[in-house]
Amino acid sequence: MTMRIPRLGETVMYVLPKGTNAGEIRPAIVVKVFGSDRVNVQVFTNGPTDYAPSLFYAPSVKVCENPADATHGQAFFADLV
Repeated sequence: MTMRIPRLGETVMYVLPKGTNAGEIRPAIVVKVFGSDRVNVQVFTNGPTDYAPSLFYAPSVKVCENPADATHGQAFFADLV
């Protein structure tokens, strides 16, 4: 099976890496693709309850094929939820 490659503008699910809600999932939009499994994303947070502002930039994020493989600071494809 070939690895799915993220696309520019695609929605992925980002796992928060730190703060009170570390490990929780937030939606993110791919703004740059690097090869087959790294992307830069704009993450939509839950406002001040997360550690970051409502929108923040996360560079060089690894995108996992399996949601169970995505750890803090990584992402997985939104349609796998």
